[in-house]
Amino acid sequence: MKRFLTLATTAALVLGSTNAVAFGSTFADINNVPWPGAATFIEEAASLGLMSGYTENGKKYCKPRNNVTYCEATQLMYSIMKTYYKQDVTNETITKWKPIMDAYKIPSWAYNAVAYALDKGILVTSDLTKFMNGSTQQPANREDVGVIFGKALGKVYTVDMDAKLTYKDAASISKSAVPYLDLLYDKNIMVGDDYGNFNPDVNINRSEMAVLSVKTYKLLTGSGSSGSTGGSDSGSTGGSDSGSTGGSDSGSASSVNGSSSSSEG
Repeated sequence: MKRFLTLATTAALVLGSTNAVAFGSTFADINNVPWPGAATFIEEAASLGLMSGYTENGKKYCKPRNNVTYCEATQLMYSIMKTYYKQDVTNETITKWKPIMDAYKIPSWAYNAVAYALDKGILVTSDLTKFMNGSTQQPANREDVGVIFGKALGKVYTVDMDAKLTYKDAASISKSAVPYLDLLYDKNIMVGDDYGNFNPDVNINRSEMAVLSVKTYKLLTGSGSSGSTGGSDSGSTGGSDSGSTGGSDSGSASSVNGSSSSSEG
């Protein structure tokens, strides 16, 4: 699978809509989105440089229904945070964490992002057990991705460690994740589906990741709202969080832009 581009040299997520290719769309499969309206957010993610999709046989694809891996989600978070701080992770930090990343078989294209996350406490070493199965990247679930983004935003905004969630499936959410998912809810970044569920164990797809990424990017850069504020984050089909509020994903360079060494996140 071809890798996709994101901010600077990061991977990218992309999306689609229904049957015919939308007028003016960058992506040949823009009509294959999992819920109405997702195409808008995928296109926005691409325009922001967060997601550029896959190039195959001379055409660009966003593959909106594909899963996002842990490496890709971490890369996307890092791409947004380094834009906010206007600073890349240092070589010293990468060198510090390289033995651990190598031990967990983290692909080299994700070194910067994973080293940053480990150094900032966004990830802990034990989290890396979920990232790979041998040399194969593993799909990330909504709760874990929410925690990654929530902890990153917690470096900028106050986290309520005593927060309570009102999702119908709140009992299925890990206690340690609650404060960070609450922050995302409070910032209208990740708000669950149209049925009041968060779906913590469901794999996050590229359309949902697009929503999460674009909203996070806009929050941190002060570049305005990303769509309406009343929708879910995964449309009316019961999905996750890529609904009417917009989104994108900016994984790592080696995973999303058409090269062969990484995944798509």
